[in-house]
Amino acid sequence: MKETKSILIREAVKNDCQGIYDLIKELAIFVKAESRLEITPRQLLEDGFEALPSFKAFITKNQNEIVGAAVFYKKHSTWKGKAI
Repeated sequence: MKETKSILIREAVKNDCQGIYDLIKELAIFVKAESRLEITPRQLLEDGFEALPSFKAFITKNQNEIVGAAVFYKKHSTWKGKAI
């Protein structure tokens, strides 16, 4: 019998903060920069899902596990104007 896997991509919600953090931490370990990691799941929650969010995110789930995340934010360049 062939196993099928369900991939889901959607906008992140508050309950995804721990999974997003886990991926960030995994990346920090991979690039040997774990000691520079300062963000916490709580800070992700506060920064991304409170009154004035400073970022947005999409997550990819395979079955019930978050396997990917895209975090993006607006910036403004005095030279170029609006940017993501």
